[in-house]
This record gives sequence, C-alpha cells and structure tokens, in this order.
Amino acid sequence: MNRLTYVLSLVLTASALSGCSFLNPSAKPSDANYPMPLHFTEHARLSDALRIATVRVNQLEHSGGEECMPGRIYRMHKLLEMANGEHQTGLHEDAALNLRALDQQIEDAEKGLVFLHARTTCLGESHDDVLADILPLLERISRTNFASASAAMPDAMPPLLDELAKWLILNPHYKVTLVGHTDSQGSIEENEHLALDRAATISRYLIAHNVDAHQLRCNGEGPWNPISHNASEQSRKYNRRVEVDVSRIEEDTIKVDKLKYWPRITDIWGGK
Repeated sequence: MNRLTYVLSLVLTASALSGCSFLNPSAKPSDANYPMPLHFTEHARLSDALRIATVRVNQLEHSGGEECMPGRIYRMHKLLEMANGEHQTGLHEDAALNLRALDQQIEDAEKGLVFLHARTTCLGESHDDVLADILPLLERISRTNFASASAAMPDAMPPLLDELAKWLILNPHYKVTLVGHTDSQGSIEENEHLALDRAATISRYLIAHNVDAHQLRCNGEGPWNPISHNASEQSRKYNRRVEVDVSRIEEDTIKVDKLKYWPRITDIWGGK
C-alpha cells in the first residue's frame, strides 16, 4: 500500500510539473508589450552586447572621457556593472533593459566627446580647426562596408575618397592611416590578407588621384577588432570596413585614442 501511494505521488508530481511554463520550452511569455524581443536572449546575443558595451565604455574613457566627462563615465561603468550582474544571475530581461539605457548613454557621450574634442581644450591639447573639419568625412568613409570576402571598392566609396584626396592635396603636412578589417568568415590568414587588401584598395585610389604616397600608411587587422558581433549577416557587415585616421606628419605620438565609429549596441538584437 505504501508503495502504491509513493508511485501515485510521483505521477501526480510529474503531471503538475509538466504544466509549469518555465519548464516547457514551447511556453514563452508574450513579448508584444516588452521593449525588447525575447528572441534576443534566446540567441545568446546578450553576452556579445555586454562585451561590446564594455569595449565602448573603456574606449570613451581612454579617448578623453576620463578628463572631459568623468561623472558620465562613472555612471556608465556602474550601469554596465549592474547589467553584467543581472546577466550572470539569470535576470536576462532586466540586463537587456539596462543595456538599452546604456546604449543611449554611450551614443550621447560619444557625440559629446566629439564636440569637446573639436570645440574645447579639455584634454590639454591645442585645437586643430583643419583636422576638425575633416572628421565627419573620415567617419563616413569608416562606415562604408565592403562586400563579403571582397576587397573591391564599394560603390559609395569613390565620392568620399575624392573629397579626402582634395583635402590631402591641400594639406600636405597631414598623413592618413588606413586600417582594414574583416568579419569572422573564412580563415584567419585569409582575413588578415583581405584586411590589408581593403586598405591597399583605398590607398591606390588616393595615389591615382594625386595624393603623395608618403601621406598614406596601410595596415590590416583582419577579424581581430570587430565593432559588432558576427552571428548574423546584418551585423557582420559592420566589421567589413577600413578605418581612416588623419594626423599631422610631424606628430610622432598621440596623447589619446581616437574615437571610432561603432554601430548601436541594439543593432545586435535587431539583426537576423
């Protein structure tokens, strides 16, 4: 009799548990009114977003944020720490909400730091009006994406490079550093060569348009410095780029890192 009671209790317990939505993968809460698609956490993209957010906050700090906006940098670090803690303890939706708030704070801080670099001397450096004028063009070039596994010039690139060539001809005391990047598709060796080929494509174009070769430097980092995750084509395209940096030829050192273009952190859960 005791054995029968024990078996019946096991059956009833299993039946009860089978109705719990948190144990049933097919039973998912509705995300109709939730500010973030729940598939974001299902595809393990939250860890990617937190990693990229960490890199961006650190870059802001080392690009002048520590000197020019220390309070804002501190608040972003605390919010990032909170989101990381929530993610590690399984509160993925809460972490994602805080990450969205952090994403907006990072974007605002990047815009603010660009303004401070161009308009103030909070970093203790002399203001360079000539260099400030070319920064928006450099950002547009760095945002232009190459086709997968290709070093061919993107269609949108030539008009931008024409402007850059004219500027370099008028300002021969400045040099350009071209750094090629790739996504993670293919082998490491192939991507390192492809990254350098992409930088060389731009260099050859500029030389063909009368820019002196001594004003150009090429480098390739392959897939080692992504600005977005590589889980989807929509996100991989951001990594297929050539970053362009301009500095005075007589400057041998740079006091702070240069801000680079990054896609929004929220693009990670927007891509398919």
